[in-house]
Amino acid sequence: MVGSSQIPVIKELLLIGGGHSHVAVLKSFGMNPIPGVRVTLISPDTMTPYSGMLPGLLAGHYTYQEAHIDLVRLCRFAGADFIRDSVTQIDPDEKFVSLSKHPDFSFDFASINTGSTPATDMIRGAKVHALKVKPVKNFLDRWFEFEKEWSSKEEPPKIAVIGGGAGGVELILSLEFRLNQILNSQTSQTSQTSQTSQSRSKQAQFHIFQKSHQVLPTHNESVRTMLKESLDRKNITCHVNSPVEEVHEGSLIVSGQTLDFDLIILVSQASPPPWIAESKLKTDEAGFLTLKDDLSSLSHPWIFGAGDSVHVSDHPRPKSGVFAVRQGIPLTKNLRRALAGKGTVPFKPQKQFLSLISTGDKHAIVSRGPFALKGRWVWKWKDHIDRTFMRRFSQLPEMPKPETDLNNHLNLGDDTLSELRKHPMRCGGCGAKVGKQVLSRVLESLQYNSKSHQHPVFTNPDDSYVFSVPSGKELVQSVDFFPNFFNDPYVFGQIATNHALSDLYAMGAEFHSALVNCVVPFQPEEKQEQPLRFLMEGVLNVINDHEGMLAGGHTSEGTVLSLGLTVNGLVDQGMSFSKGPLTEKTTLILTKPVGTGILLAADMRYLARGDWIDEAIAGMLLSNKHASRICRKYQPVGVTDITGFGLVGHLIEMLNHLTDQSKVDVQLNLDSIPCYPGVEELIKLGVSSSLQPQNVRLKRAISNFTEISGRDMMPILFDPQTSGGLLVAVPEAVKASCLSELQQNGHPEASIIGECVTGNGSIIVN
Repeated sequence: MVGSSQIPVIKELLLIGGGHSHVAVLKSFGMNPIPGVRVTLISPDTMTPYSGMLPGLLAGHYTYQEAHIDLVRLCRFAGADFIRDSVTQIDPDEKFVSLSKHPDFSFDFASINTGSTPATDMIRGAKVHALKVKPVKNFLDRWFEFEKEWSSKEEPPKIAVIGGGAGGVELILSLEFRLNQILNSQTSQTSQTSQTSQSRSKQAQFHIFQKSHQVLPTHNESVRTMLKESLDRKNITCHVNSPVEEVHEGSLIVSGQTLDFDLIILVSQASPPPWIAESKLKTDEAGFLTLKDDLSSLSHPWIFGAGDSVHVSDHPRPKSGVFAVRQGIPLTKNLRRALAGKGTVPFKPQKQFLSLISTGDKHAIVSRGPFALKGRWVWKWKDHIDRTFMRRFSQLPEMPKPETDLNNHLNLGDDTLSELRKHPMRCGGCGAKVGKQVLSRVLESLQYNSKSHQHPVFTNPDDSYVFSVPSGKELVQSVDFFPNFFNDPYVFGQIATNHALSDLYAMGAEFHSALVNCVVPFQPEEKQEQPLRFLMEGVLNVINDHEGMLAGGHTSEGTVLSLGLTVNGLVDQGMSFSKGPLTEKTTLILTKPVGTGILLAADMRYLARGDWIDEAIAGMLLSNKHASRICRKYQPVGVTDITGFGLVGHLIEMLNHLTDQSKVDVQLNLDSIPCYPGVEELIKLGVSSSLQPQNVRLKRAISNFTEISGRDMMPILFDPQTSGGLLVAVPEAVKASCLSELQQNGHPEASIIGECVTGNGSIIVN
């Protein structure tokens, strides 16, 4: 977990999936954390959709942000770690999950709220050729691409939806409303700009296929009549008693007849994630996790669940988002009780529930039991309910720091309290070393998982590592140290290692070896092992990718997870890059966007969107290795990497390198400096890194600072970077070739940001 705590971690709560119930759990733990409990969320996406607003999103009534809950912000608020990944296997007996991209993750208690996916096994070819409505992100990405593809085509598309339940009908009405609006808008624009074409209506054709004798078979007759009227009014063809037998690319087969379509969407019976059925967990015949009425597993009481991926044996209910929302409170209550060693309490959901079904055009139907009403007022009511729900997870209050006096916490069980008191703060002697058993187990797991036979620390450990510098080479060495700034130790290890290696690549060296210094928070041995293993897996992942070796290191205890690296590189004698001095008729190229300082500061304050953090992470994980090799071809005059001193701070070093008075000025184009998504919005909110005020003192180097001080993006000049790009000065004659090669080889946002002209060492910002 990011930040420090005087209370060691005793219990690990793992939340698998960012579903409606789990967002309620996270909000609760943010409002009232349990000392000694570390919460971790694993989800493949940083933004989780709210099912109630998805039809409105597809119809164009909501933006993507309005219809999604930001899991990154919510985890930050909850003090929870967030691992962006997918579970591939669960061992409920040994209490660990396997992930697709991360190391195995161990837990004491777990909860599953992953949602479901449409069952594809019942229709041949559907798994390959049909667009499934879940995972929702995949569906939305493909649908928005489809909208763009067909908005410019002459002929309107034909679309099939397989599944005539409430989900399928609501989906097709929303898609029809939005797509035909887009198509008619394009037709109208074409007609207005063409003297010969005649205005005509271009309508997409929609068909819905239902295997039973009527659509919405689980709803009352009034609802069916109202929705059938909406379908007929919009010329949507309903095929009842028409089970789809097979799906091909661009066609489907019904009753032996082949029908052609431009897009086939599957909204069929729900199916659970396969790893649940493949585990030792008790499941029903369809593979859904079977739960008791306290929402714990029938077979493994330390595993809980909620939502569409589970089946409550005594209270079976339809797979509907409304039940997942209502399970959030009892799930939270029972997780808290289980963590405290107390008995759980049963939860009985209501049998009848209120359904609010939108018809695409800002009208909706309210249904409960045998009753149904329709109108625009229902949509407004539904819109109010949905927006109120979303505000609970978007408007997060500033919370005071939790107490650290164990005696003041009433929600701790006696067993947890007793365990916490067994682990007082350690002394700092012996380098505050982590125990040998913990370290040995971590190294053994790394040796197996990372093929680390290449690394001396595993193959021939000694007090120090000895290596010879080859003839004709020079040794390049650098050191970095980071307290944890991220809530995934594996990603933190990767970013910190990339940052450290950037110093070598800024010198034109090739990475050779590294020494690491890890600080792990005070915890019982079994709880220290997991963050240390994740951290070191991240470090080794980058070291292996860069074809270097881990030569040794030191591991100690402290209050905050931290990582230091000493990195060694080799370069041909006399061929290392330097920062300068810069000369006239050279061009400045920046290989990566800037803004990580602002984004990480905003993340700490719950102001950064999850997709913004995703983009920043991708940038910080992008190595400068290939950029360094490319730039060498163009004989750079000066090279540095942009890190803590910000763009201006490192540019000053280039200007004044090896001389007290530079012979050139740098003319920077502020608008040409590439920034990560969200940076501009956050600057307007006044967000800045804690290091930025120190960097701003360097404004004296900008000769026209008074003139540009009021420009919106001026603060980006001083923003400190983590794992930033290279700032490269190349001869003006080769700037286009260098930029093109960078952009075509992994650095698409590389940009020319300025040029050097005759002067006296000033920076001029245009």
